[in-house]
Amino acid sequence: MALALAGAAITAAPASAAVSYMVTHTIHVGGNPHAVAVDSAAGTAYVISDDDTVSVISESSHRVTGTIRVGRLPEGVAVDPAAARST
Repeated sequence: MALALAGAAITAAPASAAVSYMVTHTIHVGGNPHAVAVDSAAGTAYVISDDDTVSVISESSHRVTGTIRVGRLPEGVAVDPAAARST
């Protein structure tokens, strides 16, 4: 899965589309999304937004499965596959 941030939504395209990407889904997340981390093993993406949230997205359903309130103006997100958690 390839992800791109666009406005208040995230777009997904199959990772195999190396030559030209085509939007396959638009997933609405918090306001002004600006970073994403993908946990391939869990099939989950985490998107941080300026509205102080992290949106949890399921790769299989292409839907936000949870919204986590975090501190003011989060600046980054990462996934640690060995620990099976996002940080």
